Amino acid sequence: MKKIAVLMCTYNGEKYLSEQIDSIQNQKGVSVFIYVRDDGSKDKTIDILEEYQQKGILKWFKGKKAGPAIGFMELLYQIAGNEYDYFAFSDQDDIWLETKLLSAIDKIEKYTDEKYILYGANQTLLKGGIPTSNVYNKMPTLNTPYLLDHNKIAGCTIVINKELAILITESSHIDTIILKSRMHDLWLVLVANTCGKIVFDMNPTMLYRIHEHNVVGEADTSLKTRIRRLRNDSGERSNSRSQYAKELLRCFGKHIKSDERQILELYANYRYSIRKKREFLHATEIIKKTGENTVAFRIKILLNYI
Repeated sequence: MKKIAVLMCTYNGEKYLSEQIDSIQNQKGVSVFIYVRDDGSKDKTIDILEEYQQKGILKWFKGKKAGPAIGFMELLYQIAGNEYDYFAFSDQDDIWLETKLLSAIDKIEKYTDEKYILYGANQTLLKGGIPTSNVYNKMPTLNTPYLLDHNKIAGCTIVINKELAILITESSHIDTIILKSRMHDLWLVLVANTCGKIVFDMNPTMLYRIHEHNVVGEADTSLKTRIRRLRNDSGERSNSRSQYAKELLRCFGKHIKSDERQILELYANYRYSIRKKREFLHATEIIKKTGENTVAFRIKILLNYI
């Protein structure tokens, strides 16, 4: 039986936390242990975590109100060297279907020729306690130029294999300044896509709860933001793409696939010479993959806004 560490960040999550933990504990065909980092909860979240910890179901840590992105990465850095085969990420307020983790493992283990693998999956929206529509009706776009600005894989569906976890934690760690502007799941997805493989499951594996107060940390908790993060991305269009490219090259340079390296080098270096900028302006196929208007994207290159 495969051993899976589930990583969770909490913040004032008392209302739905027990239901989330129970659904993780009820996973079939796998051995699960939960690690939780609390971001300074002021409700009964800590009492709930203590109760489950006394039962031997989880271990929780007190954080420093750094937000979920940094919190999840700190947990991964802390746990990845342990004896687990896989690492999964969980929100504090959803419901996992009982075969969620087993489905992930089955999909991952089909790719025996890939060393670093990240699994993501579709979700069914849960509104007012009633399952409604799925987030995706067709396979999301999963190429690096697109992913640099549109994360299509929700962190709460992500499962990574041990090799990817070790790669991420034993390489240079991502600059926390970047994690303050974008979520951890985007970083995981980009590392997997440039160094290994992403496996996406169109079958929903969890119920993604929609409500007014369902976020860890002290970020924007509005319903509009929640749905936008599910269906598309953060909505940001800034020069964070070039920053991410630089960080990927710095942290994982020797592990990045050659074709992905060429893409990242365009994003990372286009500002520093006319030749590099001209090369980026003429990279038509890469620009098309961003999903943006090609003229508008080229203007952004000229303005150093990528």
